[in-house]
Amino acid sequence: MIETSANSSITIGVLTDWINPPYQAAILSGIADYAFEKNINFFCFAAGRLNSLYEWEKNRNIFFDFITKKNMDGIIIFAPTLRNLLSKEEFEEILKKLPPIPKLTIEEEYADIPAILVDNEKGMTDLMNHLIESHGYKNLAFISGPKGNEEANIRFRIFLKSLEAHHIPYNSDLTVIGNFLFSSGKSAITTLLDERNVKIDAIVASNDDMAAGALEELLRRGRTGFDNIPIVGFDDTQFSQDAKLTTVKQPLYEQGRKAAELMVQQIKGENIPPVVGLSTELIIRESCGCFFHHVQRIAADLRSIQPTEDPIDALLSNKEEILQSILATYQQNKKNPNKSWRNWTKILFESLIKNLKEEKNSIFLLTWNNIAKEEWANERNVRNLQHFLSVFRAFVTPYLADKKILLQAEDLLHEARIMLSSSDDGIFQKIYKERKGEKINQISGKLAVSLSIEEQMDVLSEELPSLGINECYLALYENPRKPLENSKLIFGLRKGERINLQRKEIVFPTKEILPQEIMENVGAFAFIAQDLYERDEQIGFVLFDASAKDWKISETLRIQINIALARGLLIDQIRNQAKILEEQVKERTANLSRTNAQLELEIVEKRRAEEMLKKSEERYKEMALLLPSIILETDLNFRITFVNNTGLEILGFAVEDIKKGLSFLEFVHPDEKEKLQEYFSKIIDKELINFIELRVQRPDGKIFTLLIKGNPVYRGYTIEGIRWNALDIKPMLINSLLPDSTFFKERHVSPREEEVILLLMKGYRPKEIADALFISEGTVKDHLTSVYQKMGVSTRNEFFNLMKTFQINRFGYQSYVFSLITEIIKS
Repeated sequence: MIETSANSSITIGVLTDWINPPYQAAILSGIADYAFEKNINFFCFAAGRLNSLYEWEKNRNIFFDFITKKNMDGIIIFAPTLRNLLSKEEFEEILKKLPPIPKLTIEEEYADIPAILVDNEKGMTDLMNHLIESHGYKNLAFISGPKGNEEANIRFRIFLKSLEAHHIPYNSDLTVIGNFLFSSGKSAITTLLDERNVKIDAIVASNDDMAAGALEELLRRGRTGFDNIPIVGFDDTQFSQDAKLTTVKQPLYEQGRKAAELMVQQIKGENIPPVVGLSTELIIRESCGCFFHHVQRIAADLRSIQPTEDPIDALLSNKEEILQSILATYQQNKKNPNKSWRNWTKILFESLIKNLKEEKNSIFLLTWNNIAKEEWANERNVRNLQHFLSVFRAFVTPYLADKKILLQAEDLLHEARIMLSSSDDGIFQKIYKERKGEKINQISGKLAVSLSIEEQMDVLSEELPSLGINECYLALYENPRKPLENSKLIFGLRKGERINLQRKEIVFPTKEILPQEIMENVGAFAFIAQDLYERDEQIGFVLFDASAKDWKISETLRIQINIALARGLLIDQIRNQAKILEEQVKERTANLSRTNAQLELEIVEKRRAEEMLKKSEERYKEMALLLPSIILETDLNFRITFVNNTGLEILGFAVEDIKKGLSFLEFVHPDEKEKLQEYFSKIIDKELINFIELRVQRPDGKIFTLLIKGNPVYRGYTIEGIRWNALDIKPMLINSLLPDSTFFKERHVSPREEEVILLLMKGYRPKEIADALFISEGTVKDHLTSVYQKMGVSTRNEFFNLMKTFQINRFGYQSYVFSLITEIIKS
């Protein structure tokens, strides 16, 4: 186990696929809170789904190998999300390979491993009964979870069972198989409405993420879940609350806390039940059609109340007892509760009494508004405000025996909830999110213009504390092909201050996660572990402070750091190659004193090499400051909003033309437009994409083949456009192969044949060569055949290989490679 301070002797790990989806984030918050309260060390590994089709997600699986008996006392495993693409039997074999330490799974049972489960059956049954019995819906569409997922199977089985119990025949056309992800909810709507064209009374999604995707697609089509196709989900994530989605509340936060508690008991050697079950609750909101459920609930409460003494007197006489009960209940599950709440609770209670005495007075809502403002201003978790209102109501309303006063109090409490969740009154939440978004954009921008890893680390040390991240460590694998052997710590942030790592290189065994000399000073810790990679090669990992519990920010930062770091490593590699060349020059210069003739020769070579080195350095700086690539930005409809000078020159239009509403698609070759649309969709779906080749056509008809890559442009968390980066590298590479005239004369190549072959090497096709030289295409082909025979080759590719071999034999392999780099820098 990792050795830390005496106050934090237990270290628990969490294996999950992702950290930012609402389901995972809610459970992780519960685990983290329990760990903070009990002073327990906490590692969360974003290990990705197993057996993923995407190489970048497979890279995350390395975190399974980070778990050792030495660094972890126990591990909590998000079984259904990790094994989304595996059978239960396959996943069980993987669990057996984990170290022999206490384990606990969430939502699925495995042999000899305790599990914490949620009662899916009751929740799904209650949801189906409500849709069928309260609303009379019969044509119920169902978006299922992935095949083989235990929770998904249970929910689908109860769906079928409920239909049968209500004598509703099952229609397979109304069922679409999903994967619990947002995108599958969107595609399910397309399948149901476009491909199958079925009649739908309501849609049942197996989880809230798919319900969110379905709802977005319905909104895009102008068919909302409120007035056209009702929709319900399962989980009760933050999305459900914001979208007023009827759903089944899984006690996700409580599930996380309980999982952490049971894990600690296991580690201490205590016996725990093999299975711990948690109940679910049907949450009825507007998306199923229940606009008046709140009023109905109040009416039901009223029927159970019997008049006693005057309600106001009853509240005043029991004031201290009520206030103590509210605070004790609210703060029971909170770490370091905000001390101002004691004063706030008293003021809120007194303002309610005053409001109830003077019916038109709005002091209660004004007081509540001030509380919300303070919470947002201090960036605290405002979801706790909803919980506080529930506790406040539970201890106040039993004393309100008068129906009129009770309705007045319930109305005030309901208005208070609306102030937190409505799009107009939730202005503090918007400001908070926009502030976070602006900070992330600022960090992204600074990382983008940093041309070295050291500069990038400077940016992180300056900006991370502003996001509430005061602990962060970044390590690179010493050998990316053997990442589990050793890593090098290149960045450390402790308590908001950067650790000085320049004095010595800190290399440590990767499975230690952090060097022991660092861990000795960390104390109790809570980290989110995220992987870093370049294409299909792993390069390292980053540990973020988990105390902020802003899981989305952690993932967003990882992406930005990953992009910047990959670019920084490439630039550093080029610089190192230049240094190596310089060292070689110095080494050769030291041996130039042997003979006068040799000395003169070596001096000439030295000057030539120094000249080349100087030019390459100047050109490198020029490239770094002003890349000769096309930089072009479009909105989501491909309308051009910005283009740099290189783009204007290559694409052949002027800045003034942008104001006319130019579309990027106008410059894309007709055969390539479908390819670009597919690439665009991947960018919007936030898939990791590489460069693609794309042919573009200028207004004058000239065609270029570009290497192009698109990146989303964000405003806050919303994609508002695409930034396209493109480079025409073919002429650069061709120029490095062009021989001089002596080469052709020695091989008896005529001047006309030389003209033809040079145009061919520059990328011209036979017809274009014929037009350029005012000869027929047949004559061009005859010239090419003649040259090929003189060179002893038969095809264009063989000729290019011959040119490459000639250049290498003439200048040496290193000089040839250097010439390629020089051509790119020069251009």
